[in-house]
Amino acid sequence: MQHFLPEDLIAKYLSADITPAEERDLFVWIEAGEENRAFFEEVVRLWGHSRKDDDFEADVSAAWAKVESAIEMQPRRGVIRPIKAKTKWWRIAATVLLLVIAGWWLLPDNGKTIEVIALENEVKEIILPDGSHVWLNENSRLTYNDQFAPRDLDLSGEAFFEVTRDEKKPFTIYTESATTRVLGTSFNIKAYPQEDSIVVTVKTGKVAVQNIEVSSEKVELKKGDAGIVYKREQKVKKVEAADENFISWKTKKLFFDNVPMRRVVSDLEDYFDVNIKVKNPAILNCSYRGRFIQPKLDEVLDALNFATDFTIKKSADTIIIDGKGCGE
Repeated sequence: MQHFLPEDLIAKYLSADITPAEERDLFVWIEAGEENRAFFEEVVRLWGHSRKDDDFEADVSAAWAKVESAIEMQPRRGVIRPIKAKTKWWRIAATVLLLVIAGWWLLPDNGKTIEVIALENEVKEIILPDGSHVWLNENSRLTYNDQFAPRDLDLSGEAFFEVTRDEKKPFTIYTESATTRVLGTSFNIKAYPQEDSIVVTVKTGKVAVQNIEVSSEKVELKKGDAGIVYKREQKVKKVEAADENFISWKTKKLFFDNVPMRRVVSDLEDYFDVNIKVKNPAILNCSYRGRFIQPKLDEVLDALNFATDFTIKKSADTIIIDGKGCGE
C-alpha cells in the first residue's frame, strides 16, 4: 500500500517552523482520513514526551536506519523520503517522526479490529476467518481482529457460535465477567451488560467457562448443560438439562414438551420481550405442551388459552394469567 506522507510539514509543525500556508496544507491532509489523523496524534504524543526530556538526543541517522530496515522487510509498503534535519528541535522532530513512521506504516501489519453490531429487532450472521459461524442477537456487539490469530473475540450481548474445530488453536470468547474456551462445538452465550448473570448453553461438544476475576470459579459443560456466571458474587454454576428454547431467537421456534408453566412464562417473556404476571402462583406448577414455528404472541396466547383453563388478558404492556393452578 502506498502512503502519501507530508513528513516535512509535520516536522516543521512540531518544531514551530511552519508557515501559515504550509499549516493549512498539513491540516487538509490530517482531515483527509482517520488513519492520517491517528498517525498525526501519535506523532504529537511522542513529541510531547521528547520535549519533556532534556537529555533527549536526536539521532536522525539511527532513526532513519530503522526505517530503511523496515522498508527492506516490507517492500510492498512503499518508500518514504528521509528528512533533512536543520536546528536542534527540527532534528528532534525529524527523529520522532521517523520512529513513528517505522512503527506505524512500515512494521508488520497486526491487522485491524472488526466490530459487528446487531441493532434492535436484528439478527446478524457472521462468518469468521477460520470458517466458524456466529449468529448475533439484537442489541449485541462482537469484536475481533481480522487476522483472527489467536482465535479471540469480545462479546457484549447474545450470540450463538458454531466453531470450526482446531486442536492447536482454542477459540476464546471474552465477556464482561467470563471467558469461554472451546476447540470446536456449538453453543450460545447470553451476556447482556444490564443483566446480573452470563449464561452459556451448549448444544454440541464441550465448553469451558471461567470467571475472569476468580480463576478457580470454572465449569466444564457438555451437550445440554448450561453454565451460569454470577457477576456480583463472582461464582460459576453448572445447570443440567438446559431449556431447549435457549436459541429460539435464532431458530424462530418455540417447543414446549410437557414443561412446567414457569418455564413457558420465562421463555415467552424472553422471546417476545413482554411482561407476564401470573396471579395464582399454583399455575406455575402446571405443565404445557405446544410447538410454534415463526410464533406470534397472539397465536401462542390463543393456543395456551384453548389448551388450559387459564384466563389470559392483556393490560397495557402486561399479560395477566389467572385461573386454577395445579397441586391446589
